[in-house]
Amino acid sequence: MNVVGAVMNFYSWGLAVVVIVFVYLIGRFFEEKAGQRSYYQVFLIPMVLLTLGALRYLVYGQDFVGTCRAICCSLGRRHHGPRQPLSPLADGRWQEMNVVTALLGSAGLIALIYATFFLVNVNQRIGAMTKMKPYYRWLYLAAFFQTIALLIRLLRTSVFWAPQQAPPLLTSGFFYLATYYVPLAVGMTIVLMVTVKYWAG
Repeated sequence: MNVVGAVMNFYSWGLAVVVIVFVYLIGRFFEEKAGQRSYYQVFLIPMVLLTLGALRYLVYGQDFVGTCRAICCSLGRRHHGPRQPLSPLADGRWQEMNVVTALLGSAGLIALIYATFFLVNVNQRIGAMTKMKPYYRWLYLAAFFQTIALLIRLLRTSVFWAPQQAPPLLTSGFFYLATYYVPLAVGMTIVLMVTVKYWAG
């Protein structure tokens, strides 16, 4: 299940990189045509970060961003041998780091939802000028799937506060596959297809 999740994460965040590239090109297009600064160069930052995130999912095969302990311990075993048991204080610090990284991952999803609504506005204007069918409305469906993924991610974040008390459903790989990986992959696929329809058709 972890392998399937890692592949789907790589697919979804890989599509996110492609979408950010389109947003970058759209910003450059409007700056050149309108003669106003759009600061499209800023999108180079999330482009790089999302690419690194996608590669991280593929390499480590983890099902959630908040796995600092697993990654660092894995790296440590390569150089220092088997991992030694951690003290309760160290365990608590790893738990806090997991929560922080999980919240940062959720911020990435919020940014993608924002980018989707940005594309709704831009594509709606382009469609009005070119008399295209309102394909941009599919982006609302994409945002719906992305929002589902975001809510599930936030729900899973709560697991790190008290993992021993978490309901079994929240730690189920199949549940997370069906409610996070699949909606995110579907949402990003819709975003890319609609964006290509408007800007590469």
